[in-house]
Amino acid sequence: AAAAAAAPPPPAAAPTDAAATAAAAAAAASHHRRHYRARSSGRVPQHGDASAPSGQQAAAQQQWKQSSRSAQPTARQIQASNAKLKGNADYAAQNYQSAESAYTAALELLQADGIGGTEAAVLHSNRAGARLMVGKPAAALADALMAVQLDPKFFKAVSRAATCHCRMGDFASAKRILDKVLDKLSASSTHFQDIYKKLHEVEALTRSMDVVSNATLKHKAEKDSLLAALNMLDAVHPQVVYSEPMAALRVRTLLACNRPADALSAMEVHYEAPSCIKGAPWRSWLGVQARYHMGDMAGAIQMCEQLVQKLEHRAQSSSSAGLDEEAAAFGGNSETALAFAALRLPTKEELGHLLEHMKKLQSAKAEGNAAVKNGNHQLAVDKYTAALSHNAPPVFAAVLYSNRAAAHQGLGQITDAMADCARARALDPNYVRATTRLATLLQEVRRSELAADILTTITQGSSDASLGLTPSERQAITNQIATARATAAWQKTHDHYRVMGLDRSCSEDEVRKTYRKAALKYHPDKAVTLCRFNLAPPLSPNSKSHEAEGELVPVVFIAGQGAGVDARVLAEANWLFSLIGQAHEELSDKAKRRRYDMLLDAEHPPPTKTRYASTNPYTRYDPFAGFPGSYSFRKPSGRPSAGPSYASGAGGSRSGTSNFSSFGARNFNSRGNSSSGAAGYGAGPQGRTSNTGSRPQHKSSWYRRASHAFSESDDDEDDTY
Repeated sequence: AAAAAAAPPPPAAAPTDAAATAAAAAAAASHHRRHYRARSSGRVPQHGDASAPSGQQAAAQQQWKQSSRSAQPTARQIQASNAKLKGNADYAAQNYQSAESAYTAALELLQADGIGGTEAAVLHSNRAGARLMVGKPAAALADALMAVQLDPKFFKAVSRAATCHCRMGDFASAKRILDKVLDKLSASSTHFQDIYKKLHEVEALTRSMDVVSNATLKHKAEKDSLLAALNMLDAVHPQVVYSEPMAALRVRTLLACNRPADALSAMEVHYEAPSCIKGAPWRSWLGVQARYHMGDMAGAIQMCEQLVQKLEHRAQSSSSAGLDEEAAAFGGNSETALAFAALRLPTKEELGHLLEHMKKLQSAKAEGNAAVKNGNHQLAVDKYTAALSHNAPPVFAAVLYSNRAAAHQGLGQITDAMADCARARALDPNYVRATTRLATLLQEVRRSELAADILTTITQGSSDASLGLTPSERQAITNQIATARATAAWQKTHDHYRVMGLDRSCSEDEVRKTYRKAALKYHPDKAVTLCRFNLAPPLSPNSKSHEAEGELVPVVFIAGQGAGVDARVLAEANWLFSLIGQAHEELSDKAKRRRYDMLLDAEHPPPTKTRYASTNPYTRYDPFAGFPGSYSFRKPSGRPSAGPSYASGAGGSRSGTSNFSSFGARNFNSRGNSSSGAAGYGAGPQGRTSNTGSRPQHKSSWYRRASHAFSESDDDEDDTY
């Protein structure tokens, strides 16, 4: 025992070859990890760094060299890195399509090398941002969710996925994905603060949507309030640009503000979306109403027939549930979107009644147009009247009234034609054809100045695009204005006979009876009642045409349109009735009628200037300049009558009868012809009359003298002029 205790201890067992190899590999791996952490921070450790493992130094360094040689980036990885940098530059320059292509190329290169993880997640997230900007919300959401799947701790991708949900109006999904991440983060983490801020933005956006919806639906009949709500919608719209409920609410508000063309543009899908979104029934139904209010009856009929087919297909198809689930990503199906806009889809019976109504309007209009082309104006009047009895929308009714005015004009019924043009202008102030037709009618009744005024007003107040004018049509209107202005310069007497629809030989009794009929027909108090139009698409009699409390209706009512149309109709009726009143006032009084007839006969257009025109500067003020000889008014038969003569005595001496002393009546011979006396006003060197005078005459002097002369001869009922 003593010997054994004194013996030295046995040597420690030498490590085996396997243990040595394992220790070297562990040391190399640890050093390799420290190398990549240092490389990411900008500092690459040397092989002989003090941080290298102390045991088995040579084996560890050799293992590290082999692993570092194997970690060198491949050619594809280099190309992917360059493509990523190009995508970032394009995104910063707002060239989003090019950025999407660059990120896609980088992802394909990484996938070819089988590389995923954080680097692929970053590319998916970046491509999601680019796709969201080029109108690919569904693809952007798929990219954001893939980035979260590749790297659950990549919180920027989580925030981007929530943004995609908000753009499509799915606020519940956006909140759900953010809440799920917040539950896994510490409250002191920086990522927690970022995600919480994003969640707060989503909740604020949800509240804004509710406020906008309430403001829009609360003031359905108040146009000013609707315009304010529309401004709020436009402010929120970029944040929910792909939301179906938001789109339906915006289209409804545009329709209520009487902007059907903008409503049609707003309901178009300008982004990548499934067929259930592009062909959603709510788009077809609101499109029918927009085209109906625009007067595009053919387009409304076509779209309504397509809607009927869609509803029948959805009722018979078993895949409608799948379509609704696909549309849920964009905020819901058609019923959800319309319910958000406080509307509902019409039933099959209601659509059938509307189709029948629109086809009747379209058919009657086509028959009236054909009758006008064939020259059967009375049949055209009957057809247009039948179409108006169906209560067309204001814009379509304006076309019918304007077309009926053309038929009345063909029948010589000028006042009826002007009344229809006035109604058309009241129903659609931007309908240029009604205004140009009315201007033509006003020129026929010698109201050229008024014709030029209404043409100038409509062209100055609106642009060619809003009026639908081509450059040639604009030039035609400009020429018509110039012609009317030139005619108004010399045409001062209105044609009251044509306004009343009477001949110049009519009796006083005929004037009185015609005025009574016109007063009953065109009185402003009856104008609103006689002007027929419809403010909303008519559905079946069983469907409610007005909104009930807490009940959804299918139609959109235009705010304030009825009151605005009524006010314009009344204003146009007052203007027309004033023309009729002026005509009756002139023609019902015997003395005024004689004076009016004389002025109407005396008024002639100025002569066309030729190379032989007079050079006397004073003749430019003479309405009779250019006409050779003297002028007088003569009775067709009977005793001689006195009248004005520009071949009077020297210096324009005035002598003669008491009634016409101011016109030198003594120069008339017994047959009523003017004498060729010696050197008188306008006389030539040898006593012949000339068209040049020795003193200037103002253009309107003849009218003042004629009025004065006939006011003195009102008691002479035997003379007729």
